Amino acid sequence: MIRPARHTPPSHRFTTVSDDQRATPIESLFRAVIDQAFRDAVTLPKLWYGRKSPGHLASARQRLQDEARRWLLSPGRDFRLICDLAGRDPAEVHEQARRLLGDPELAAAYAVAPRVGTPRYRGPKERPA
Repeated sequence: MIRPARHTPPSHRFTTVSDDQRATPIESLFRAVIDQAFRDAVTLPKLWYGRKSPGHLASARQRLQDEARRWLLSPGRDFRLICDLAGRDPAEVHEQARRLLGDPELAAAYAVAPRVGTPRYRGPKERPA
């Protein structure tokens, strides 16, 4: 059974992967999904399809950005489910998306902001000799 969404404190401007330390692994995963949708909505996603033409890649990137914006701004059933699994209020995430996408300066700042959360796995660490 899906737990009801908790209210996000007003101090958080946008949903991020590490809003609080008590997030379950499932909540962290789905917060990352929401964060990626925000990032895709404000920047053109990077794609690599081998030896496709630059025009083809540009249109595919634009299509992905449009899909992310549509997903955030026209919340449907899957949007609400993802927000619930992330422990977020869907109406609040939707409002955050409207605010972010409605302000070009804020969107530009968000696009270049570093990701918050656990760094990616970089392989085994070297042991001191």
